[in-house]
Amino acid sequence: MAKRNIIYTLVTFAFLMSALYSGEKILYVAAYVLLMLPIISGLALLVTVLRYKYFEDISTPQVQRGQKRLYTLNVSNEDIFVYPYIRVVFYTGHLKLRSDFNDQLFYLWPGKSYTLQKEVYCKHIGVYDIGVKSFEFRDFFGLFNMRISLRAEKKQVKVYPRMISLQNFKLFCTAYQDASQSSMKKGMEDRSEITEVKKYASGESLKNIHWKLSAKRNELMTKKFNIPHNRSVFVYCDLNIAHQGEDFLDVKDMIIESCIAVLNDCLLKGIPATLFLNDASMTTMSINNRKSFEAIYEMLFKMPFKQQMTVLADIIHANQKRNIKTQDTVLITSNTSEALFNRLIRLKVSGEQIGFIHATISNGQGSTFDQKFINGLTENGIYTYILQSADDIQNVLNQTG
Repeated sequence: MAKRNIIYTLVTFAFLMSALYSGEKILYVAAYVLLMLPIISGLALLVTVLRYKYFEDISTPQVQRGQKRLYTLNVSNEDIFVYPYIRVVFYTGHLKLRSDFNDQLFYLWPGKSYTLQKEVYCKHIGVYDIGVKSFEFRDFFGLFNMRISLRAEKKQVKVYPRMISLQNFKLFCTAYQDASQSSMKKGMEDRSEITEVKKYASGESLKNIHWKLSAKRNELMTKKFNIPHNRSVFVYCDLNIAHQGEDFLDVKDMIIESCIAVLNDCLLKGIPATLFLNDASMTTMSINNRKSFEAIYEMLFKMPFKQQMTVLADIIHANQKRNIKTQDTVLITSNTSEALFNRLIRLKVSGEQIGFIHATISNGQGSTFDQKFINGLTENGIYTYILQSADDIQNVLNQTG
């Protein structure tokens, strides 16, 4: 465009000089026309920028991973002259689209509109910008262009983890009784610590009724007590991912959704669980009701995964030194190491049931060390689950072989 503007300027200057030297009226007319055209074209461009109308919409901006949503854009011309050049630049982020969000170039006749509809396939967990990033306008002769950024008006799509149902997760098939029975076992509850007070439900023990609060509220309220760690499943979730780009997102999806699937399975079976994360705060959270599970779900959705987190083997070692024991342990990670192998073997020797969920993008061609790592765990009676795609989580974790 710069080259064309230079040529136009030189041609205009040539006509103007010729008119001044020759005095020919036709040359003066041509020079004045050439001088006025950029002004008129620039004014028309300014009107276009001020007058264009657009509307965009995304159906349901909060979705679960793997779902599709329809995006609509409409740009209209309500004036009596043509909009000669409009270019739309879109956000794309890491959303995988059924048809790509390529930049769109079009013109609009008076009273007409341009409509674009895209089917958005939400492949990865996260928050992504979507829709129009900017509009670019040019005048009739291509002499000027204006770019209007719409950062303040950008739309976002929140892609949440899927809720995956597990029916045959081997680790929990026989280790625990039904919740209604296990909760009645002697020593199951630590009555020195009340974790929740709720409305009394038919069938609950009358020993747990909070009489003072019941009298105050004029309805029966019951107490829920703390469940000690040695009755809780430990779930270790590794936030340290060494991959980059699309591989990073694939592994992150596998770790989050498999962790949520395991915790939800515990909750549905009445199995209290404790989640350990190797984030900067070394987060530890107990999951024994729907409210605590929802808090974990939201936290994992927002949790940053990155390299240089605390090594998960060190957290396991710290729990061993504190002599904190449990019946079952589930480890979800994309990493393998000799230190981690030794920690898991020690847990197994101490009598714990262990499940190891490995998220990988190797497509069955992992490193020699990874293969030896998995084989060693299996030979020592540790359940191993190899995830190569987030779409296979349910099938892999429900395997019964």
